Amino acid sequence: MSDKKNISEFMSVMLAAMVVACSRFSDSFLYVALPLEYETLGLKLSDVGILLSINRVIRFFSNAIASHAYRRYGIKLPLLIATCISASVAFSYGIVWGFLLFLIARMLWGIAWSFLRLPGYLFISKTSAAKRGRMMGFYHSISLIGSVGGTLI
Repeated sequence: MSDKKNISEFMSVMLAAMVVACSRFSDSFLYVALPLEYETLGLKLSDVGILLSINRVIRFFSNAIASHAYRRYGIKLPLLIATCISASVAFSYGIVWGFLLFLIARMLWGIAWSFLRLPGYLFISKTSAAKRGRMMGFYHSISLIGSVGGTLI
């Protein structure tokens, strides 16, 4: 029974880390590409700073909502919805044009990120104290691969 539990815990953390890595890919890519291609997208240079920071402002409000949703609905449903929103936002970066549409996409990304960053920590908190450090290191290592990949591309 203990082996099955260990595998289940590991797979849960791995899934959360992979979802975060994929989500971070498009976000990190945008931090590099947007300042270089803003004119092509119908933006001004001043718009770039607003667009790259609005997701952090939104998270002041959406973090509390995410916490409440995870307490009420568990981990799976909010994570699935946030993953779908994140994928939709990543797709929208390739088709939207102009400040307002990018602003809406970045605000949605901020909300999605509030929901995406919690499951890994929730899964890790359910592991034994002896495994938490290793699981946290594993989680961060995998999830940061998305940032590195998005930046390099």
